[in-house]
Amino acid sequence: MQEQISVQEALKQGRKNVKIPFNILCILPLVIVGISTWLLGVHFFLAFILGGIVAATISLTFYRYAATKWRIWAFSNVTNVHELKRAAITAQIIYPDNSWLEKFEIRNDSDKQKFNEIQKRFSKPDIFTDDHAVPWESLIYKSSYSLTNLGISFILFGILFLLVNVYWAVAIILSGFAIIILNRYSARNKSNKKPVIVINNKGITTPIAGYKEWYEVSNESVFFQKATGAMGIGSGNKRDYNVLQFDYPGGTEKIELSFLDINPEHLDHQLYVYRNRFLNNIN
Repeated sequence: MQEQISVQEALKQGRKNVKIPFNILCILPLVIVGISTWLLGVHFFLAFILGGIVAATISLTFYRYAATKWRIWAFSNVTNVHELKRAAITAQIIYPDNSWLEKFEIRNDSDKQKFNEIQKRFSKPDIFTDDHAVPWESLIYKSSYSLTNLGISFILFGILFLLVNVYWAVAIILSGFAIIILNRYSARNKSNKKPVIVINNKGITTPIAGYKEWYEVSNESVFFQKATGAMGIGSGNKRDYNVLQFDYPGGTEKIELSFLDINPEHLDHQLYVYRNRFLNNIN
């Protein structure tokens, strides 16, 4: 089977045809049904619970078909299936094997036959092609944009909350502006800050593990950590966030990426490139 598309092109189509529509369908019906039902006299929170049920039904039904269709097309036309699978999971276009969303995909007999053929391709290693856009070394710092985004979220939520309580809405909006202003004044020049993560062709440096060469590192991955418990309440994680994790002699490093100036997909791609440069002695 000859390669027709690159991994990046397959990911681009996956975002366009699966992830973005899925995210829109998670939000749009919620807002439309929630506001419409509330205007008809239903209690605000009950209206949005109903909107959430409608949004979940529509978005998951779409995902069941769209994810399967993209999987078959992408993995049938890309040479480096290992790289594609890793990147697609990090990008949340598809989900890990045996996860409930992966099991939720609809696959008829024809699809199952195609998947069996695709699985055979995983028995062969990828053919690494260096990405010259990735520098010899990458420095990853704490980000000031994450707090700015938090402030914007407060403002948007406050505007929506105007429908419920004006006083609380104004307080939330002002809090959002306060976060943005304080973050702007507290932001320092990047040259005066120490990077949280340093990655290059030889190894990786992190706060707990320190410097480790690639031969000491194993199972490096970037993944989405879901909140545990109902709505994140209870023991465990209180919220969703992306994580960099890897094993090294004597321990495991796990770093939350929420407040770092790196996109999880870009970080995962960098890990793939640096690891393979090391394995192929590319300096």
